[in-house]
Amino acid sequence: MTLWQCTYLHGFLSSGHSVKANWFEDKFTALSKDAHPLETRYELLRPTYPQLHPQLSIDFLRRFLDETLKQTEQACLIGSSLGGFYARFLAQEYQLPYILINPALDPVRLLSDFQGEYTNPNTGETLNVDMSYANDLKRLYIESGETAPGLLLLDRGDEVISYEETLTRFNTDENHPVRLFDGGDHAFQHLDQAWSDIEGFLHQHRKD
Repeated sequence: MTLWQCTYLHGFLSSGHSVKANWFEDKFTALSKDAHPLETRYELLRPTYPQLHPQLSIDFLRRFLDETLKQTEQACLIGSSLGGFYARFLAQEYQLPYILINPALDPVRLLSDFQGEYTNPNTGETLNVDMSYANDLKRLYIESGETAPGLLLLDRGDEVISYEETLTRFNTDENHPVRLFDGGDHAFQHLDQAWSDIEGFLHQHRKD
């Protein structure tokens, strides 16, 4: 049996126990229960990573992935909002397939309107979004040369990030398909409708 370990990266001021993380865990658990003993088993990993500063986030996630890749034949990344930004960057570094859900692909511009001190209600961590925070994020931008396969899921009704802006930053091609849904919001309201796309993407990029 092949083991798929997919790591879900939560968004800004969220955690690994978010609604979407729980949804993915339920879906992967159901898939594994239904699988034939010789088929693929799916497991969701959902770390709550530190957000005090982007470099701390990336350092933590690199260590996490280094350990994960010692234990599995296959891995993928799933990221929502700011977690999507990190997922895309790390996917290129580790050459892993990835899935983005309403990602913040231009977080420097996005957070420029939200500078100040914040406390993550899930962890109690307090962070300061300032120019130093933004400059560290800017070092993680991917402008071209994207080689890891990716799937982009967007709600047109996202009230935080314009889906048009996201599309201008995503390298759309046959290896990076986009699924665009009418309505919805930044939390993404079409997971159930997107499940067939997600399952198909994972099946397409599994190592037989």
